[in-house]
Amino acid sequence: MYCCNKTKASLSLLEQEEQPACSPLEERGLCFRLSRQVADLKADWQSLAPKENKFLQYEYLQALEAHPPKGMGFCYLIFYKDKEPVGLAYYQTYYLDMQGSVQKELDGEGLLGNLRKKLQQFFLRQAVFNVLICGNLTLTGEHGFYFKEGHGAKQLAWLQEATDRLQTELELSEQKKYQLQMFKDFVLEGDTEKTLAPILQAEGYHRYRIQPGMYMRLPAHWECFDDYLAEMSSKYRVRAKRAAKKGQELEWRALELEEILAQEKEIYELYKNISNNVDFNAYAFDEQYFSSLKRELGEDMELVACYLDGRLVAFYTAIFSGSTLEAHFLGLDHSLNRSHQLYLNILYALVRMGIYRGVEKIDFARTALEIKSSVGAVAQEFDCYLRHRNRISSELMKLVFDHLSPKEEWTPRSPFKDMSIVE
Repeated sequence: MYCCNKTKASLSLLEQEEQPACSPLEERGLCFRLSRQVADLKADWQSLAPKENKFLQYEYLQALEAHPPKGMGFCYLIFYKDKEPVGLAYYQTYYLDMQGSVQKELDGEGLLGNLRKKLQQFFLRQAVFNVLICGNLTLTGEHGFYFKEGHGAKQLAWLQEATDRLQTELELSEQKKYQLQMFKDFVLEGDTEKTLAPILQAEGYHRYRIQPGMYMRLPAHWECFDDYLAEMSSKYRVRAKRAAKKGQELEWRALELEEILAQEKEIYELYKNISNNVDFNAYAFDEQYFSSLKRELGEDMELVACYLDGRLVAFYTAIFSGSTLEAHFLGLDHSLNRSHQLYLNILYALVRMGIYRGVEKIDFARTALEIKSSVGAVAQEFDCYLRHRNRISSELMKLVFDHLSPKEEWTPRSPFKDMSIVE
């Protein structure tokens, strides 16, 4: 048996015991404690969470837990070795309805088009799951676990075994099946993946790749936005200045919490303009999400609003995680995007903010790959690992996800005279 908190929000396997004994994960001297609320594990979680990863820290997790996407739940797990906390793992549970997430159907014209459309519809009807995710569905990158003693094979074997036990306990306590397990977003051929991949593949997981993340390194010698422009080829420098000219009537202002609360409905409508107009959208936040982030993260989160003639027409959010500026969610009025270059000006504003705050890297996340590359971002591939509880269905799942994965045809751009400065 393993350790378990005795609260309503905690999993209940050992609730009947006064002082539950730790599960050693056989003879290895390891046990873990888990809860559905991070507050139950606050002291140990805060002592372990890496300072360089804001998305594993207590404050961010509190904000997301308070206002999650509909259908999302959470599990927090801390590993102990000889009663000393040595690692943590973060999970999301989610009801994934692929048919409800695909917002754009394939073209059904012609014999081939009709066949592809029917194939898509068939796959969509099959793709309904309760999913247990090690990592964060709403972010790009490795945000699923951390071990104080490093990421060696021993710790990752513990993690996989603990994930299986967690799934069993969830199914017992919730009286429902979790059909799919996912380990999300490992840097392609990175140290963690090289160690974890053989463990997961031996347990029947399939490697799965979705859109790359877009990252941009900021050289230390860039002290202002003009230094950034100076590195560009003339074509892209002219483009940046043209965007600035089209946006010269725009007023940009970082909002305090009270200002976010006062404009929450308008901010949310702009956010939905973006989330409702993508081909595939697995989740959507609620109206209070951005104010919750600001309340918990303070100066480590910025919501910058854009006004035209006093009317809110766009916004973007940024989270500072160690030496990285994480470009979070945004919203805009599509009718003004072309005339005022709203989206492109937001990307340039993020670069300006990153230089001003002295970060080493900007994470532009996924989607809109080509335009992000035009401001200097480069692609980084990530692997996910998926396993269906049924081995035969697990083989079919790879085909389903390969078919339904959002594809974006794009051409990488090179805005700088020497791209090696940001790679």
